[in-house]
Amino acid sequence: METALEVFKLLIIPICMSLFGAYIKRRFDKHDKADKERNEARVKKETLMLRGINAAAALGDATAECMQSLAVDESGKVTAFKCNGNVKAAREYAANVKHELRDFMDEQGVQNLI
Repeated sequence: METALEVFKLLIIPICMSLFGAYIKRRFDKHDKADKERNEARVKKETLMLRGINAAAALGDATAECMQSLAVDESGKVTAFKCNGNVKAAREYAANVKHELRDFMDEQGVQNLI
């Protein structure tokens, strides 16, 4: 009788620990899955925000280009628009930022593939 009780004691502790370990692993897996989903959503949101910034820069650049090239006078004629150097500098800056952002996103994409 004592040997059966000792064998039972020797078996019950590992079984309980195995069940407890499985329970903890399951909890961590749930948290990992939720964290992964949140991270994927965050990455998508940031990517879309960067695309929006890029689109705004492109729109500003196109608007500046249009403003720099054409204008309408009082009589309704389209005439050349005389811009100061600020518009040209702003266009160059917007183009540089747009290209820098695109290069960064390309670099990040390549790094994530590796």
